[in-house]
Amino acid sequence: MTPAHRTILDRMRSSADVVRRTVKAAPPGRFTRPPREGEWSALETLTHLRDVVVHVYGLRIRRLLYEEAPLLADFDEEGYRRASLARGETTGDLLDTIVAEHEQLVRLLQTLPDAEWSRQGRHPSLGVMSIEFLARRVGEHAEEHAAQIAAAVTPRPCEAMSGRSRAMPTIEQEYIETRPKSRALYERAVRNMPSGVAHDGRVFSPFPFYIERADSARKWDVDGHIYLDCWSGHGALILGHNHPAIVAAITEQAKRGLHYSACHELEVRWAELIRSCVPGAEKVRFTMTGTETTALAVRVARVATGRSKVVKFEGHFHGVHDGLVAAVKDPFEIPMSAGVPKATLASTLVARHNDLALVTELLSDPEVAAVILEPAGGRSMTVPTNPAFLRALRELTRERGVVLIFDEVVTGLRMAPGGAQEYFGVTADLTCLAKAVAGGLPGAALVGRTDLMDTIAFAGDPKRDRTHRVADQGTYSAAPIVAAAGVAALEILKAGEVQRELNRKGDRLRAGMNQVLKTRGILGVVYGASSIFRIHLGADAHALGLEDWTFDAARLDRGMGPLGAKLHLAMLLNGVDYNRGSANGWLNAAMTDADIDQMVDAFDRSLDRLRRENTLP
Repeated sequence: MTPAHRTILDRMRSSADVVRRTVKAAPPGRFTRPPREGEWSALETLTHLRDVVVHVYGLRIRRLLYEEAPLLADFDEEGYRRASLARGETTGDLLDTIVAEHEQLVRLLQTLPDAEWSRQGRHPSLGVMSIEFLARRVGEHAEEHAAQIAAAVTPRPCEAMSGRSRAMPTIEQEYIETRPKSRALYERAVRNMPSGVAHDGRVFSPFPFYIERADSARKWDVDGHIYLDCWSGHGALILGHNHPAIVAAITEQAKRGLHYSACHELEVRWAELIRSCVPGAEKVRFTMTGTETTALAVRVARVATGRSKVVKFEGHFHGVHDGLVAAVKDPFEIPMSAGVPKATLASTLVARHNDLALVTELLSDPEVAAVILEPAGGRSMTVPTNPAFLRALRELTRERGVVLIFDEVVTGLRMAPGGAQEYFGVTADLTCLAKAVAGGLPGAALVGRTDLMDTIAFAGDPKRDRTHRVADQGTYSAAPIVAAAGVAALEILKAGEVQRELNRKGDRLRAGMNQVLKTRGILGVVYGASSIFRIHLGADAHALGLEDWTFDAARLDRGMGPLGAKLHLAMLLNGVDYNRGSANGWLNAAMTDADIDQMVDAFDRSLDRLRRENTLP
């Protein structure tokens, strides 16, 4: 069986689980609740899903298996739904039928020869359909309907309030009132951890929500709320939560051992896959985090050139090690963190974004060893990079003998199998990878030219190895369980189909959200590239200088101010989570077109709520 066909069957299995969990998680009585105007109830949606899985996809797949080029009949969706509802079937019966049909289809197809997956029939209005197409739609359709069911059973604003006289709560009041369990957990957390969190990005007012579980494109909090997850593991979960191939790889490796304190074949295969994907990746060194990787890259550049200084850009984030915390956030004159000696920061020169003249001036310093930047733009494209600038920077650094380092912790394997380098057609000397490269587990890698990477290698010369080698060792670098997840992820990502589809959905999401702004007459823009988006209210693309690369990096970094926090709370109330601090998000491959529509609708509802509270500029 091909990997593509195996993935279809894995998704068919997992989508049945998603439906099962969504139904089981619904509060009592929610399936009989009247629907919102213009929508189906949860029971109607579940009934429709049963009918479609059995009478559309299931029946058509069986006809293609047993008949030669059949003419596939149309399906009276409305008639079937009315008849099914009239029979009064229970939620449990419907769910059992859906799950059983998924299981039967998996059994039918798992022994089907690869060549037979292309068997086709013709529909009178929809055209040619193959077994592969129909099988893929089984999983997609189930996930789409699970999302609709989840939305239908999610408590509406003010449902818990009694009486018509009570005023509509504010966005913050509603958030507080509907998340009592998260509030209790936060009160425990602040007694045990600084600010009650494990990551600066999770601090927000009035308190963070706490997640109980996640699957596919969604996560569930302890109070029963369901969110489309545009955090996507801080961008690491490009395939979504619990991708079957990655879960299987982790589970199998856990049985074999978590840490060998020795070399193993998985790390070799992982390195081979990275080299096959990433331009310029002649050698690979595994680490654990993006911070470790950028620190190692700078050290390699210094040893290779014999120079000490590094050029970085305003608004670009390269982790939290001392040398590169300069000029991350506005005001750029103040380092991102306290506790960094001025003498350390003196070796870091700061350039303005897309300003080649300034970079040229800085590179006149003979002590500059490297230029490091996020190639697609600072802090996940908050401040985008002009591709023409990127190409010119490559030529300039090459002419000056300066090492060009791309921090692709976010964009690596996301924009394309070769990351931003493939997307923009510009190859760096060293590239820092993390997040997607490890399949969602803590793993990272520095890759690049052999002559540079070999500064880490032992040469067998005791004096050189002691005084001129870049030392590097990490307890968990390429640990077997991390390597297993990384290999499983890259075997899927290397073909590029996932990235192309995600990029299409990213374009569709940004277009949809911008149309909402236009329709509502609200000044703002949703920008970005590939599968990354960033929201800015209060100024459009022209005013921000996004159209002609004349933008003010400090203004983009400041974003929406307090309005951004309120928009995020409103989006949470409408079932979508994203990076609150930067107002950006990352899509993942578990998301469907129906999910994109749900995000656009959530944005529309959230703007309406902000307008009713007189919050919009």
